[in-house]
Amino acid sequence: MKPKYKAFHKKEKKIVPVDAIDFLNNSTKGNDGDCYGAVINNYFVPIDDIVLLRLTGRYDKNGVEIQEGHTLLTPFNNFGWNVKFGEFFYQEAHSSMIGFYIECSVTNRVLPLTDFERHEIVGEWLE
Repeated sequence: MKPKYKAFHKKEKKIVPVDAIDFLNNSTKGNDGDCYGAVINNYFVPIDDIVLLRLTGRYDKNGVEIQEGHTLLTPFNNFGWNVKFGEFFYQEAHSSMIGFYIECSVTNRVLPLTDFERHEIVGEWLE
C-alpha cells in the first residue's frame, strides 16, 4: 500500500492536502535522503513549516478516513484519543510495536488502532 499524506501547516494552523514530497532538493538542510519539503496547492513549502500526517486507510463509523492528527471518541470512554504513528509500547501485549496507535489525552493510555469502525472523529489535536 502506497502511503498517503496530508500536512498540518504550522503558519496557517490548518490541515492541507499534500501533492508531492521532495526528498532530494534543497541540500542546505540535513543529510542526503532527508525530507526537505512538500508541494501543497502547487507551492513548495519547507518541511520546517509543516507536520506530515499519514492517512491510515481506515474509516470511522461515519465513513470518514482516519488520519494521524485526528482525535477520536471511542466506545471505551468519553475521553479524546489522539491518532499517531510510530513505535509504541502496548502494555497488554508487553511489547513494543510500530504502526498507527491511539493515545488517550487524559490517561496517556496507548492502544493499537483497532475497531476503528466503532470510533468517531471529533477533531484534530494539532489544531
